[in-house]
Amino acid sequence: NYLRDSIGKPDELNVGWNSTDGLQNVESITALDDETLQIVTKARTRWPADNYLMIVPEHIWKGVSYADARGSFRNPAPLVGTGPMIVSEFQQGQFARLTPNKYFRTGQPATAGMIFTFFKASDSIAQGLKSGNLDYG
Repeated sequence: NYLRDSIGKPDELNVGWNSTDGLQNVESITALDDETLQIVTKARTRWPADNYLMIVPEHIWKGVSYADARGSFRNPAPLVGTGPMIVSEFQQGQFARLTPNKYFRTGQPATAGMIFTFFKASDSIAQGLKSGNLDYG
């Protein structure tokens, strides 16, 4: 199971963070057995779920092995998530097109969409800004 095998290994998921946010609320941590960890907090909290658990769509990920998830598997567009935008098109090394998520919890974003273009060299970026083909800020 991709999610189960990945919990607690953010470095292996290339998530880019090791957050200690929320540790101030921990009262105790006890290993109940080889597979069970009990965390008691001082007050109700969603920590550590907020920091480490990713929501992944079962219909896409249930047949993907852990090795494939860390390797060659690429989620087909549109990418499923819980944010305000959806990656509706992606070309490796070229661009990512984002469109509004009409199901976003606070409503559909007002923007019509965004395109993130990937560049191999800063010269191309400078030329795009000078010509007006790129927008920054």
